[in-house]
Amino acid sequence: MPVIIRLRILLSSSLLSKSLKVRIYKTVILPVVLYGCETWTLTLREEQRLRVFENKVLRKIFGAKRDEVTGEWRKLHNAELQALYTSPDIIRNIKSRRLRWAGHVARMGESRNAYRVLVGRPEGKRPLGRPRRRWEDNIKMDLREVGYDGRDCINLAQDRDQWRAYERAAMNLRRREEKRREEKRREEKTGKWREEGREGKKERREEKRREEKRREEKRREERWDEKGMKERREEKRREEKRREEKRREEKRDGMKRG
Repeated sequence: MPVIIRLRILLSSSLLSKSLKVRIYKTVILPVVLYGCETWTLTLREEQRLRVFENKVLRKIFGAKRDEVTGEWRKLHNAELQALYTSPDIIRNIKSRRLRWAGHVARMGESRNAYRVLVGRPEGKRPLGRPRRRWEDNIKMDLREVGYDGRDCINLAQDRDQWRAYERAAMNLRRREEKRREEKRREEKTGKWREEGREGKKERREEKRREEKRREEKRREERWDEKGMKERREEKRREEKRREEKRREEKRDGMKRG
């Protein structure tokens, strides 16, 4: 049986705990996938493909989730996977390892071939079209993400402590981003509560006005009803009086005839 199928069976097995599956992913799968990643030149599309691969593996590990509304089983969303998998993602690992290797090469002697490739400039002309992304461009982008805007990366790498600080920052950048997003969500939520509080006050005022208006209309209807009842009583009395007069007239006419 191929190793990939065995790993797939292990990751989807219910006999193993999720923490053990995550450990298998970190110690068996991830080192194989990231072999030689220090020298990779990645585009945004390739980074997205690596994220998709990692999310597929994590969905195998954590399994499906029952929907609270429909009651059906569904796949975990990316945000839910990030909340369950607290370690740095695959792109953070690549960028941290790439910075580590870049600092190691920058501190090499001038006689080393790797250092010559790093500082050398190829001769000739570039082909037409947009230049391809270089490994050096990835390093500058990684440093820009962690807050370094300078251009002289080789001199910066001579300070090991500062360079390692940038490596750790590249590894933990996702956590800082999540923290900023959480703070932003809290601020938006607080602002929403305040706005809802203002809107609630307006709604309560409007409801109070509508209630007073309904009460006033009801009082008017009651007044009209009282007035109508009085008129009906008077009309009833007048009708009874007319009937009584009519009976008297009929009685007189009968006496005259007799």
